[in-house]
Amino acid sequence: FSAIVKDLRLDVDSVVVLKQTALRRPSWQSIIADESEKQRLLKYYQSLNETIVSLSSQTYFTFLRMPDLPPIDSNDEDMNHNLCTIHFEALYALLQNMPPTALICTGETLPVISMDI
Repeated sequence: FSAIVKDLRLDVDSVVVLKQTALRRPSWQSIIADESEKQRLLKYYQSLNETIVSLSSQTYFTFLRMPDLPPIDSNDEDMNHNLCTIHFEALYALLQNMPPTALICTGETLPVISMDI
């Protein structure tokens, strides 16, 4: 985290560490095997969204780890379309009512960085 802040040359007054939601995000493989897992994925991102929104009233900008992309199968266009639709629905659930947010891929395990800028 401190390396990211240093690279971005940001002055950070405080850091809030959020407890991860009790819900578990289903894997793309489980969603492929069982379409009902889609609802678990959406509930996971809705729960995460509610937590972040409830604590971000003073946040001007939020950085979030980009959610994992669904696997693409070059031989199954219908499955690709369905998985991409689920992915966009999950992004919508995650980002609804959020302050301006950048989705980033850093390789870091820390999923959320939010600060008053």
